[in-house]
Amino acid sequence: MKKWMLLCVGMTIWMSGCSLHVTENNLLRARAEKADQMMNGKSPEERALEIKTAISRVDGVSASAVIVEGRTAIIGVRTDAQESKEIGRLTRAVRNAARQTDTEVYAVSVTVNDEIVTQIEEEERSRAQ
Repeated sequence: MKKWMLLCVGMTIWMSGCSLHVTENNLLRARAEKADQMMNGKSPEERALEIKTAISRVDGVSASAVIVEGRTAIIGVRTDAQESKEIGRLTRAVRNAARQTDTEVYAVSVTVNDEIVTQIEEEERSRAQ
């Protein structure tokens, strides 16, 4: 009986092989959505311009910068509002305007921080070239 058990275990190990097999992961083949991919026949720059136009109609917005990357919109807003309640109302209004303008946008990030808005404006200018 012991011989048969030993033989079965030995055959199992022998049949399975001793070499290391690298398991291929599907994540290795995953590709991020291209930034220049058209959605609904519009480029990311066209979509960003539409969102920017809609944001300019929101009360309290003096200037804005918009970057659209896939299904995400990053929005920087310049405003004169100082109170946190007013800034909160403004960011909610901007977020809603962006989502209503572009239905393909799922994630919207809005900031009023001057340093971050400046960086968004610089990126917007570099993409326009």
